[in-house]
Amino acid sequence: MIIDELTAAAVYSILPDAKFHIENMADIVWEDDRDMPTEQDIANAVIQLKIKGSENMFTEAIDEYIGSVAKSNGYTNIISVRSYTGFDNPFQQDCTKLAKWSADCWVKAGEIKDDVLAGNRAMPTVEQVIAEMPVYQ
Repeated sequence: MIIDELTAAAVYSILPDAKFHIENMADIVWEDDRDMPTEQDIANAVIQLKIKGSENMFTEAIDEYIGSVAKSNGYTNIISVRSYTGFDNPFQQDCTKLAKWSADCWVKAGEIKDDVLAGNRAMPTVEQVIAEMPVYQ
């Protein structure tokens, strides 16, 4: 079996303490008493690692987008926005509206993820995900 860094990470995600080494910079040599995971198990683990990596990338992009909208409305970040929502103050109404919009963005992100995982759509780009976020008005 040919192995690269992602494949090795996939093997370790299945058997965290697996014993093997790479020979000739490509071939896996299994040295563990347990059975080596099947190629299909490794392929599935690779997919899960790629999904996790994509999730992190999308999460960061959505966080940045939400933060930029908060900043463009005069706030330091979305966390400061949320801090004004729980008590009477001059900013409460505006901040409640922004906080609700932020939550709506995360709901939309979850819908996109569910559609991708269900095979209903291809993996979008970060730009496509941001374009699908609700518009703050």
